Formats: sequence, C-alpha cells, structure tokens
Amino acid sequence: MKKSALLLASLSFVSFAQLAEAQKIKKAKAPPAPVDWSAKAAQELQKVRVAEGELPTPATVRVESSVYNSGIETSALRVGLSLEPYRPKGVGTFSTDESVDYGTLPGSVLGQIDLRWLPFDLGQALSETSRPLQAGGYLAFGYARQVMPLVSVSGFRYDDVALNSMRFEAGGALGWAPSDKWNLEARLGVGRHSMIQTSQYSEVVGSFNRSYILTAVDGAYHLTPKFALMGSIANRTGLTGGTGSIGFDPVTVSGGILVQIR
Repeated sequence: MKKSALLLASLSFVSFAQLAEAQKIKKAKAPPAPVDWSAKAAQELQKVRVAEGELPTPATVRVESSVYNSGIETSALRVGLSLEPYRPKGVGTFSTDESVDYGTLPGSVLGQIDLRWLPFDLGQALSETSRPLQAGGYLAFGYARQVMPLVSVSGFRYDDVALNSMRFEAGGALGWAPSDKWNLEARLGVGRHSMIQTSQYSEVVGSFNRSYILTAVDGAYHLTPKFALMGSIANRTGLTGGTGSIGFDPVTVSGGILVQIR
C-alpha cells in the first residue's frame, strides 16, 4: 500500500514537471508582439493638437475667404445737405398785365436737403468680396428766396415783393464705394420747380411751375465712417406743361455734406 502511494506521487510529480517544462518551451517559442508605430505616432499627434487647441481629428481643413471691409459706414439711411449757385429764369405775367423778367435778378444760393434710403445691398448678392453696391431711392427739397423790389409802369414801388423758388424731387439711387474713402451715387428721378411771388399787394402775387427729369452723379469723400464731403453734378430737362414761361439752368453743380444715419 505504501509502495502504491509512493509510486502514484512520483508519477504525479513527473507529470507536473513535464507540463511545466512544456509551458516554458511554448513561452520561449512565442514571438514578441509587434509595435504599432503608426498608432503611436497618431496618438502623439493627437496630444499636440489638443495642446494647441485644435480638434483631435485626423486632418483639419480650414476654409478662409477674404471679405471686403470698407472704411465707409454702409448704412442705408443718408441725409445730404448741399448748396448751389442759383439764378431764376423766365418771365412771369400778373393780373395787371405787367410782367417780370426773372433773368435780370441777381444770383443767389439755393439750399437742398435730401433723404436717401438705399436698403438693398447688391454687393453681397454678386460676391462676398465685391465692393459695396447699394440700391434704393431718394427724396429732395430745395429752396431759395430773393427780395425783388418792383416798380410799376405808373411809378408805384412794391418794396415787399419776394420770390420763393422751390424744388421737389423723387427717384431711384444706386451707390458704389470704389475705395475705403470714396463713395459714388447715381440718381435718376423726376421733379417740379416752382416759383411763388409774394407781396401784400395781390396784383403782384403769382405762382409758376414746371416739371423736369433729373439725372445726377454724386461723389462723397468720407472724413469719418459716417460723415463725408459731397459734390454733385445734375442735369434737369424741362417737360412741357406747367404755368408761365419759367425756366432753370439745365446743368448745375453743388457741394455740401453727407451724413450716415443708420
């Protein structure tokens, strides 16, 4: 019995020793696992990108576009104030059958205020990198006053007579900024020129008017983004109709300021 137990223990020890030796041989023969250098490089690149604040993506694509930024405040609402040399023209006839030749009056200055509303930005519709191109309309009112003492044929002197010249205009406008400081605007519209003669004596009171078509080009140089010096040249073509035989200079040149509102 003791011999059988001893023999069984010896066989178990030999089997265990053989099994351990076989595992050592198997481990010794197994090749080492290959190093994935690509994965390690990707990990290091990811760490650098995260440190620099970039997204940890395999590739970062940046799309950059150069958008034109003008030094001019391209607001839609603009107010213009201008002055121009003015001399009335034509003949006015009154109830006493006496007439006044307005062309003999001395020259004066006509002031004009206009409101320009250009809300449509065509530049963005054409290209994001193009110069600002805006479209809209405008309204304008001009006024000049002249005191003109009149002497009738009988020798009576009307010493309180005043001639009020007024101009109303409306039409379309197109603006363009060729540089950071300059802005050009073209205007096309219709207008009405009126002359109203006033006095305390009813026999020399009268009014005359004539309609016209206007084409004009304005140039503005911006001293600040919202304030500019402006010059304008305009052509007015008189239409038939109206009252009296009044007229006006077809081509006029004016100067003033342009203010951007919003």
